[in-house]
Amino acid sequence: MLSIGESDPKKANVEEPYPEIPMTDKLESNTGHGGNGTTEYRLYRRRFLGCAALCLLNLVGGLNWLWFSAISIDTANAFHFSISQVNWLSNTINVVYLPTSFVIPWLARRYGVQNCAFLATASFFLAGWLRYAGTAKSLTPKGAYSLLIIGQLLAGFSQPWCQILAPKFSELWFGLEGRTTATMLVSFANPIGSALAQLLSPIVGTPKQSVLVLAIISSAIAPVVFLIGDKPPTPPTFAGSNRSPAVMETVRSFFGLLHPGERGRRMTFRQKIDFVILILAFGCLVG
Repeated sequence: MLSIGESDPKKANVEEPYPEIPMTDKLESNTGHGGNGTTEYRLYRRRFLGCAALCLLNLVGGLNWLWFSAISIDTANAFHFSISQVNWLSNTINVVYLPTSFVIPWLARRYGVQNCAFLATASFFLAGWLRYAGTAKSLTPKGAYSLLIIGQLLAGFSQPWCQILAPKFSELWFGLEGRTTATMLVSFANPIGSALAQLLSPIVGTPKQSVLVLAIISSAIAPVVFLIGDKPPTPPTFAGSNRSPAVMETVRSFFGLLHPGERGRRMTFRQKIDFVILILAFGCLVG
């Protein structure tokens, strides 16, 4: 007989834990059972660094969006633009935002969170300095406006990445208790950046100086992307160890049109209600 706390060495078949690495919390769960042993779930302290990095990048996205709205008249006078042209510097971001949003989930599933974050950060960097190149005195108004619009198009391409990557990052790195909070913090960084843009852009100097400040901010924050990990060596939860459903699979699940192999992901009536509430709430916020 075995006393309490002892185990039979012949029957013990527990996987060796992943080697301890820096920035790692204690093992949180050891209740997932696989066919060959016990599945370990682990939280890593570096998840907070990645969350903070996504918050900063999302804040930069908000800055890029409404930077010109508070200095529209000054920008029009400085570069000989019409007010309508200046307004389109902000509207252009919205034009690019929507189509880009549809491909991000697929790209994140295919290439990972880290590579997608690098792509968004590189676009922010290029957008900032293309806009500043458009402030050169040697350019005609049409030439200056072309560079500013291209910069805004790149900024519009970059902005949705950090917002849409937020829940995926939280799923991969955070446990059940912190996932919602992490997603909320990253999502709220964008409207905070938009508010800061309208406060900062009028007080930093002339429109040309203002564009330079925005480029410097985008460049200074860019290195934080290296803090975003693709996925931890050991997942934090059972959900974090599984493949997330594709966008069209989620849509099919909502309408009850799943393929035979997808029956396990059918939405309940309550889940459908929650899904609609999230779409309306977030859609109204972005709109």
